[in-house]
Amino acid sequence: MERFKETEKLPATANLPKIITYPSGLPAPQAITDSIFIENQSNLNATGSNQVHYRQMANFVQQQIIKGINRVKKKDRAISLGAGPCVDLPLVELAKSFGELDLVDLDLKSTMTAVASNNIPSSEPKKITIIQEDVSGDIVAALALAGLINEKAITQTSSEKMNTFLTYWLANLVASYDNTDPSKKPPFGPRMSTTQSNYDFVNSGLIVSQFLPCILKCAMSIFNLQIGKNDLPQYLHLLNQITNMQAKLHWQYIMKVTKQGSIIVITDTPYRQFGSIKHSFCDMGVYDRLADEADCTLIDKGNHDWKIEDPQNPSLIRVESKTYKRES
Repeated sequence: MERFKETEKLPATANLPKIITYPSGLPAPQAITDSIFIENQSNLNATGSNQVHYRQMANFVQQQIIKGINRVKKKDRAISLGAGPCVDLPLVELAKSFGELDLVDLDLKSTMTAVASNNIPSSEPKKITIIQEDVSGDIVAALALAGLINEKAITQTSSEKMNTFLTYWLANLVASYDNTDPSKKPPFGPRMSTTQSNYDFVNSGLIVSQFLPCILKCAMSIFNLQIGKNDLPQYLHLLNQITNMQAKLHWQYIMKVTKQGSIIVITDTPYRQFGSIKHSFCDMGVYDRLADEADCTLIDKGNHDWKIEDPQNPSLIRVESKTYKRES
């Protein structure tokens, strides 16, 4: 357990919450945490119409979460998976509503700064724990796999290595999902201790769609491979299967840490469109099918189109939110 080293940059009056770093024992590479921090800061520092679009998206997500909070009968414990800079979190409402609030993200700096600067009443930070962790559970294992393939598959081209990596990554995700032996730690999937459990409310934000690009960028660097948006279609079949398995593992974890009557709000991006090219990132229908199997009821849903105006690379990101109630 440690505190962020640059706390002097936070407001001097900050009543800091408890900080836990990597309860799984598997710290993510600094390059990954730096990349996520830079992306978060880029969104926060957007100007003009892009700032307006970003705030509109954040407000949409906040409203979905607030509706979810209002549906919770017993407000003892809540957790936000992928809290980040908390722009899309109604942080004050969460802190006031629940006896305990856990905020989980790799970007410790952004989350700490958000908690310190959100005008949370002085008594509330004592309820909050910030947990620095890879919610997906894939980063360390995936990059180790990519490094091994790069070392062993010396006769393959960079593109072939990427295809091999994605194939083996998918196989490991399937094996992790199918693992029923509690004594065996699966190679992939969430590894956070389930002592963080019995939550009455879970919010999950952009888990699948955010971690996939991070891992792909690192794998591309390992394989010395450049992939443009026009090159992605050759990998889409494997990428779609990988995101579906990541969603299954993510849901499996949520089921381990919730209980009867819990409310679950999941937000992710089913696709991103670059000009005329549209790429799927997360099939939100996977959660509906898993919810049916787990006796969870879909009680609310909504979507919002987040526009990014860039003369070089204009894009549109579909943001979709679904709220489930765990019946048993």
